[in-house]
Amino acid sequence: MFTRVQTVLTQKLHILPDRPILIGVSGGADSLTLMDILGKLDYPLIVAHFNHLLRPEASHDARNVELLAAKRGLPFTLGEGSAKDYAQEHHLSIEEAARELRYRFLFKQTQLYGAQAVAVAHNADDQVETVLMHLLRGAGLDGLTGMPYRALPNPWSDSIPLVRPLLGVWRAEIETYCAENSLVPVVDATNADTTYFRNRLRHNLIPELETYVPGTRVRLVQTADLLTADRQVLEEFTEQSWQAVLAEIDESYIVFRLPAFRLPPLGLQRRLIRKALAHLRPGARDADFFLVQRALDFATNPTTTGQTDLGLGLRIALE
Repeated sequence: MFTRVQTVLTQKLHILPDRPILIGVSGGADSLTLMDILGKLDYPLIVAHFNHLLRPEASHDARNVELLAAKRGLPFTLGEGSAKDYAQEHHLSIEEAARELRYRFLFKQTQLYGAQAVAVAHNADDQVETVLMHLLRGAGLDGLTGMPYRALPNPWSDSIPLVRPLLGVWRAEIETYCAENSLVPVVDATNADTTYFRNRLRHNLIPELETYVPGTRVRLVQTADLLTADRQVLEEFTEQSWQAVLAEIDESYIVFRLPAFRLPPLGLQRRLIRKALAHLRPGARDADFFLVQRALDFATNPTTTGQTDLGLGLRIALE
């Protein structure tokens, strides 16, 4: 596993130990493993932890990560914010709110420390869950490719990549690594809380799928890898079409040339809508099939009022 991660870092992520990496550390098995491996490979690290204020013991967990960083002689930075309050204010799920707060904090710290990348410890099991979540939500090709090893640009930066060195490593391998290297992870009780959608997939649906088709997890990861190659081809066509249809762009609105938008095949039209949504709502994951379809229906047959609500606080209109 160690050698595989080293190969991913240099050949897939193009990360060299010449500049700091800011690593998100929750204190769980995944992030402890990533921190340990990067440290053994002599990568200069900044340890970052974000407290979402969701659990009474969260402050204790943050202190444990701080002590661990100090023991290894690593810089430590801590952020905190109420995921519940942010979720209510922005009409997001708790998971989405926590994610947005956390990544915004991590990328802000890269500017302070001059880090070359933000590293997070998503693993292959996380990839399986992500692909399934997107499939059940009604995602297109982009969603079914899951999480990339390297995301640049990303919703938080056009210059600092988000990297996932452990994406090809299974959770069981990580747990073995922790045991063999005397790493003692923090146990987050919310990981067992099946009121969260991802946890229901992890603890209920995926084990059930494995009883129908043994090896389901491996096949889902393989499928995501295959679709990633197809997606790269489509992205080139999407960019060409984007340049043809884009009339004006700002942080809060995008103007398309409607006759030009109607020319490409339906699949490219959907990708153009998703690209626009990603610009207007960076980081949002609720742009499902029906939202995109509402936009397409309007472009094909505008309403008599010349405008309609799409959801996510977005409106589409004719000028």
